[in-house]
Amino acid sequence: MIKSLPEAAAARWAGIKDGRHKPYFVAAVAYERVCMRSNRAAWPVSGRTLEAFARHLGERMLPSSVDTNLQRVRTFCTACGLSYPPRSQLGGLRLVMRGQQRRAWSDVKRARPLRARHLRRLDQLMERQWSAETRRLSAMLWVSHSGLLRSIELLHLRWGDIRFFRHGVRVRILPQFSKMSLGGPGDFVWIPREGSRAYAALLGWYHECGSPADEALVWDTNGYSYSRWLRQTKEVGKALGLSGVSTHSLRAGGATDLLQGGADFETVKRAGRWASMCFLQYWRPDPAEITAQLAAAFLAADVSAKRLRVSTGESWRQHRAREQRRQRQHRVSFED
Repeated sequence: MIKSLPEAAAARWAGIKDGRHKPYFVAAVAYERVCMRSNRAAWPVSGRTLEAFARHLGERMLPSSVDTNLQRVRTFCTACGLSYPPRSQLGGLRLVMRGQQRRAWSDVKRARPLRARHLRRLDQLMERQWSAETRRLSAMLWVSHSGLLRSIELLHLRWGDIRFFRHGVRVRILPQFSKMSLGGPGDFVWIPREGSRAYAALLGWYHECGSPADEALVWDTNGYSYSRWLRQTKEVGKALGLSGVSTHSLRAGGATDLLQGGADFETVKRAGRWASMCFLQYWRPDPAEITAQLAAAFLAADVSAKRLRVSTGESWRQHRAREQRRQRQHRVSFED
């Protein structure tokens, strides 16, 4: 497939291919095969080719994976410098995906959020066997959680993309590894120094590596595979006694903690680089927390209602006299 692409596109794609992130490569290969069967040109991507690919995925794969694979193809095109139709021409694709999801008759499987309290408990469990491997795993978990990083963004980080400041860490995500950046310098993610252990964990791992060069990968000089990262994340869930944990649990847990802490929707949307309000589906607080918030909101509304005076156009003396007459009438009716 790489030979059929332009040389410049193949060179840019080599960065993702050599990074051992195989799902993007597999999705691109499947997309090209579908286009060949339908006797259509695969490159550049068009709305018709993507729609045919969506139908193929809906027939052969789970409905929940249709959107994921389409996004992989769009990210693949962006990384290779290829053109793809704007969002206004993708309305038909959304209808196809929604129709496939409605035919599933089952809820989409979602990852269980890994929140900050889970990571703190994990650090306490790993204190007895603290080593370079456990330090790296702790730093990866905290950075992915507090920075709301996706797996591909986390595994392709280099030390040149990270800058330590007095108030936090700035992480740069290159456009070819981000779902939202379509060019330019990329996205900048800020991780605060206070309120999270990500700053201390990442700084400790930096000193553990012996002040590496800017071109070196953050987590491993030879590359850190996605399968290894997924396996370690599932082992973390088993150690904590949680089920349904995956690599996306850290992103969901970070969004849940931000929303639970009172952050507004726009801040969470910008921090997680979401194009819509779809991150609200990750917000799954505990029953005790959500009931406590609802009770506090109801009490606040009750107090504000008692302080509220409806304007009737009468003075405060007239209002007091009317209340006294009402109380006397109520007292007389009660005595009768």
